[in-house]
Order: sequence, then C-alpha cells, then structure tokens
Amino acid sequence: MTARIQQLIRDSGISKRPAYGLSQRDVVAIAYGDHVRKEGEPPLVTLREPLKATYGEQINTVHVLPFYPYTSDDGFSVVDYWAVDPKLGTWDDVRALRAQFRMMFDAVFNHVSVSSAWFQAFLRGEAPYTDYFITVDPSTDLSLVRRPRTHPLLTPFETARGIQHVWTTFSADQVDVNAANPDLMLDLLRALLFYVAQGADLIRLDAIAYLWKEIGTTCIHLPQTHQVVQPHARRARYGRAGRADRDRDERAARREHLILRRWHERSADGLQFQPAAAAAAHVPHGGHDPPNGMGRDA
Repeated sequence: MTARIQQLIRDSGISKRPAYGLSQRDVVAIAYGDHVRKEGEPPLVTLREPLKATYGEQINTVHVLPFYPYTSDDGFSVVDYWAVDPKLGTWDDVRALRAQFRMMFDAVFNHVSVSSAWFQAFLRGEAPYTDYFITVDPSTDLSLVRRPRTHPLLTPFETARGIQHVWTTFSADQVDVNAANPDLMLDLLRALLFYVAQGADLIRLDAIAYLWKEIGTTCIHLPQTHQVVQPHARRARYGRAGRADRDRDERAARREHLILRRWHERSADGLQFQPAAAAAAHVPHGGHDPPNGMGRDA
C-alpha cells in the first residue's frame, strides 16, 4: 500500500511544497464560478477582470467554490472530480486565475453525485465500486446520527444486487463514500494531488466532519477522520520536496500504511463499513452554504 501511495505522488507531477500558509495578513475572496458573467465569455474568464481591477490590491487569494460538473446543491454534488464544468470554463481558465492569485479549491470528498461514474458502476455491481459506498440494513438503529438535514438518512437504490439502502447525509442525490475502503481513499488522494498539480495552493475539505460513519455514534467529528485526513493532507503538502521532507513523508507513509492495513483487516472481518467522520476543517451549517455563511443568493 505504501508503494501505491508513493507512486501516486510520483505520478502527480508535484515538484515542491508551497512555502507559505495562511496568516492574518491574507485576504481571501470567495465566489461561485458564475458570480460574474458576460455574454459569450466563460464565467471563469469573466471573473478575473473584476477581481484584478477592483480588488487586486486588497486580496491575494481566491476561493472559487466547486467548479466541477454537478447535479445539485450549487456544485456540491460532484459528478467528476477531475473536470471543470464546461458551463464555467476549462482548467486553462483556472490556471490563468492562479497566475494572478493564490487559489483555494474545494475537495468535496464526503459524497458524490448519483450520476458520478463511481456510483453508476456501484449500481451495475462492478468491482471495486461495490465497496465505494455505504449500505445499511434499513432496520438498523441510526437515531444517534447528527446531520443538518431532515430527509431520510438511507436512500433505496435499485442495483444489480437488488435494492440497496445507501447512506445519504445531505440529499438523495449525494451518496456518501465509504472512507473505510482503502481503494476509495487512494482515489480521493489521487484527486487531491491532481488539484495541487492544477494550481491549488489551499484546499478546503467540504463536509469532512461527516466522512467516517460508525453505527452507534453521532457520525460527526469522530477521531478516525483525523487519522484519515492528516496523512493525506501531508502528502498533498510535501509532494516531492527536499530530502528532509521526503524522509518525513516516508515516516508519514508508514503510519498511513498502518491505518490502511487496519481498514483492510476490519473489512476482512466482515464489517460492511466503519466510516468515521471528521476533522474540524469545516462543518456546514444547514447545508453547503459558502464557508463564510454567505448564501447563494446573498
């Protein structure tokens, strides 16, 4: 497993880690990709002009809320982690914005759209995707689960294996991934490294508090999520940096290998899932509003 992680880092093309972090001197502008529009021009192109002309001296970082193809929830039901919504522009447009400002991307890793390739493969019963999502017997007592929604927590889907009740924290269109699956977590790490390679200086982990689920708990801010998130964040940060950083990265890889091995062993014990949930990076309030609380129509 460690070798697979190291190969992902080599394949990512990341050559060095950023030399900075956030401080009290940083000013971040937050916008949806289509907040500024001009007829005949991709919104991500249009966005650059007012940011540079009006706010260029005041801000140094731009956080564009999810700009990937999506099916609902204002971008937070992602269909394809590796694509830019063609209605907004292209990766070239994102990189052009990065040439003017530091960039923050969203990593919507708690769930994906039901229209995503992963979930469609799950419905067809194709390996390895049959274990990428969380299925639960509907008679299970889930009364302790806490979340900012009132719709049913489990959504039934017709699959090649019959009706499966899938964990859907936020909506029936947003199916939660199974963080207890090492293959799934490697795919998320691949996406995380891809974002860094595309110019992300900062990455916001959306709804990460809910990532790991364990029956009999609140399924929010569980300690296992910190174990999941910290090694992956470290990998995105260090990439292929200097020797000291590589040594530190290798030590992190060994710790991560133990975590992944534990996931594998627990799965082998016949546990359907053990997802658990949550670094305190962001707790959505009432849903996927922008992280400063600004509503979509504000």
